[in-house]
Amino acid sequence: MGTLATFPQKMNTGPDYTVDLTIEDVRLLHHCVIKRLEMWEGSPARPPEEQEHLWVMRDSLFRMMLDYKFNEL
Repeated sequence: MGTLATFPQKMNTGPDYTVDLTIEDVRLLHHCVIKRLEMWEGSPARPPEEQEHLWVMRDSLFRMMLDYKFNEL
């Protein structure tokens, strides 16, 4: 049986990694995060911080898509 992921009490303020993504990559990741939120098992199966982290990721990816539309289209 797998172990539960542990999340720090406060999310990092700076990135651990930096990656180059196309807008198509960002859209796909955004879609995946939304689907994961829809299928999230809930607590206690998953830590509540995971859901909060997914919300932050969803919103960050959405901001990237908006920024792309504003600056590139």
